[in-house]
Amino acid sequence: MPYTTSTPAKQTVDEYLKQYGGQDTLLSKTCDPTCSKITDPQQRDACYKTCIDNYGPRLGMPPLSE
Repeated sequence: MPYTTSTPAKQTVDEYLKQYGGQDTLLSKTCDPTCSKITDPQQRDACYKTCIDNYGPRLGMPPLSE
């Protein structure tokens, strides 16, 4: 079976938000007001990545591994 249980080298913003985010989390309340309004996918991901890296560790979550 090709699936492995090792941690992926890169985690996408969407994967991170599925794992640690959620509508009522502090992370989403911090990042969504700014980042969710961005329509360009690359700019939106960059916004979330910066927000996650800045606030995630303060909220007890790991930084985005990218």
